[in-house]
Amino acid sequence: MTFYQPVWQQPTTGDPDLTYSGFLMRNHNRSLMAAGDGVQGVEGVLSAGSGLKVSAGTGFAVNVASGRAMVNDDYATNGGQSMCWMDSSGSVTCPSAPGSGSDLHRIVLRVRDKLEHTGAGGDSTYDFLPDIIPDTTHTGTLPATQPSCITLASVLIPAGSGSITAGGVVITDMREMCIPNAVQKSADTSRSSTTSMSVDPALQLTNLQSNCTMWFQGQVFYIGGTGSSEGDLKFTWNCTGCTMLYNVAYRDTGGNLVLPPYHPDTDTITAQTAGTSTGQLSLLFEGIITTTGAPCSANFKWAQGSSNSQATTVQAGSWLQARRLV
Repeated sequence: MTFYQPVWQQPTTGDPDLTYSGFLMRNHNRSLMAAGDGVQGVEGVLSAGSGLKVSAGTGFAVNVASGRAMVNDDYATNGGQSMCWMDSSGSVTCPSAPGSGSDLHRIVLRVRDKLEHTGAGGDSTYDFLPDIIPDTTHTGTLPATQPSCITLASVLIPAGSGSITAGGVVITDMREMCIPNAVQKSADTSRSSTTSMSVDPALQLTNLQSNCTMWFQGQVFYIGGTGSSEGDLKFTWNCTGCTMLYNVAYRDTGGNLVLPPYHPDTDTITAQTAGTSTGQLSLLFEGIITTTGAPCSANFKWAQGSSNSQATTVQAGSWLQARRLV
């Protein structure tokens, strides 16, 4: 049993300096992360939005945006977490297109630690960098991840592609956020004369942590006409790599307040839009999201319940949030 030196203690005058190892600092990071969300060893991107997002570059290079991340040290027992920070963009060069088939490369953020990663294939530096785990099979199979890495994206390059921007090349965002995932609408979205549902442009919970359970909540404010014959709101969820079970408080097309036991994400629900003095109503959500392999997302999908020229509007200020439980 080892009792490690508590961090940030200071010796009294005349005593020798206290030394804190990188191992102890990484475990300090891990403890702070666990204190924030109650889950041990969560790694991923800390910068919301475009932080560390991969995009097409020049030739066969991809760009990696600036940002911060936490990466587990997988080469040491109880290795803790390294904080990695890029204050400007970087790049990774993919191999040229294969002669046949397709390559599916994995773009990662890799921590290199000469002390911990020794032996054949070990590190020779103390740093981190955006890197590639190349697909050498030419079968379009994503290669397995490696220790002390987090995945940022996959890049599919079919045979004959002349550059990363060629038709058929696909960059899939596979970042996972290790902070609570939240979005809020900044502008209204109006839809009229349609019952064909599509994903809301803002109410999308993307880059969810994989292989976990998340607590989900949100509120959608919406407005339609005030007449009984005007279009209602219907909605469902477009989920990738995850499933949802949730309660929703809403008014049905008859104006009755409804709070059923629960719904799966595959249900389509029609809620009242018209019939109040102002047409102003809302949906109130709470439930869980269970994720599998990345990328994982849960997106609000909606249209009018009955087609009408009087627009149904999902309003600015509507919000969704997901936070990891286990």
